[in-house]
Amino acid sequence: MHSEDCRINAGNSTAPPSVCNESRTPRTRACGEMIEQRITHTKMWLVRMNKRMRKNEKKRSFERESAALLFSALRASSALLTEGTSERRPLRRGRHRPRRYCCALISFLDGTPFMTPQDLCRYNTAVAEGLSDDQLELVRLHVFDYDEDAFAELLYADDVIQEEEMKKEQRAPYSSAVEAPRSVQLFNEKSRWAMERLFAAPGGLVDAVIRSAQNVPTTVDDMDDDGVGSWEDNSVST
Repeated sequence: MHSEDCRINAGNSTAPPSVCNESRTPRTRACGEMIEQRITHTKMWLVRMNKRMRKNEKKRSFERESAALLFSALRASSALLTEGTSERRPLRRGRHRPRRYCCALISFLDGTPFMTPQDLCRYNTAVAEGLSDDQLELVRLHVFDYDEDAFAELLYADDVIQEEEMKKEQRAPYSSAVEAPRSVQLFNEKSRWAMERLFAAPGGLVDAVIRSAQNVPTTVDDMDDDGVGSWEDNSVST
């Protein structure tokens, strides 16, 4: 199901891209290692940024950092939300990382997590509408290779949740013992695949997406009878 206000042009083309197999294959383990590497690189980047900011503050000078660096940090933090939801990975002190939002849906545009497909649809559509026609063309070409079905699937998340009870459950935090539905896992795997390609796309696409996302609230209240929702500060905490 979808709402008319959550639509931009999306045609029909080939099938969506493949995703990682559910079993613990070498490819799955490699994906986990890549995410851990991203986290390490992000921490190193934050340390460098902290030193640079202190240095600039002393010199009373400021530098404009590329939004791609911010996007890199978002990718690492969003990966923590759903990666390995069916297993418990011990931390250094013997504790387990809480998976409070293991059923969150990740936006392929910037890694922002949402508890319902409706919220994700509204956010993705608003961010996409903030891009120019040329920038949307870059998304179609470099991220989806003109696969409009795959583009629409990640943009609107129409087929992720079909039952009302599941929609209600998506609004509640989950413990680490709860495994995300297979549909959510597949959707997030495809979102990460798309984020990888968006991050590598030319033409300043990442910077344009981040600039557009900064002007869009992350969640919206349920629509009233007139089809108008009110924005609230109910975003998922990362």
